[in-house]
Amino acid sequence: MNDDESQSSPWENLPAENIGMLLALAQRLAASQYHSMLDPLKLTPVQSQILWTINQQGEITAGALAEMYLVKAPVMTAIVDYLVRLDYVERRQDCSDRRRSLLAITSAGQEILAQLGEIRQNMLKWLTRGLTEEEVSQFTSTLIKMVTTMEDPERLARHYFDKDEQISTHRGPQSQKRAASHHPGSPK
Repeated sequence: MNDDESQSSPWENLPAENIGMLLALAQRLAASQYHSMLDPLKLTPVQSQILWTINQQGEITAGALAEMYLVKAPVMTAIVDYLVRLDYVERRQDCSDRRRSLLAITSAGQEILAQLGEIRQNMLKWLTRGLTEEEVSQFTSTLIKMVTTMEDPERLARHYFDKDEQISTHRGPQSQKRAASHHPGSPK
């Protein structure tokens, strides 16, 4: 037996109670990699995701984006202002309510979205290297199940997918409580 075989990895046989630590570590490693991929575009992962969302929605208010990303309006305004300065997003007056402005992607923003598409593909390859297609599929299903038991699945679908798109759900007690608290008119 050589030295490599006699030493076990500290990652082997971790108890299930460490799943939170492992998810947090995976998130930090993935975020670091994604940041480095986005650096040449002078964007953060959140800014890039907001560009995708604006493009997907066609036109959207900054307030709706703030609600979608669960941040306060001034935070979203600062992000949008930066994207406007880069000429990736423009503000348009809402024809139905002149007090509101709608955000839309510019032609420069469309070019950046094309580059972001390539970066996302490279990121996916980086994240899944060493995994089989079956492992990726199973891991994705497990993460979806975890997320939808932590949060109201319909709310997640409304905010992260097209309005008509559905995701399979398993509603746990926490998501049912949150769903009740998010329903208009329910006590807070």
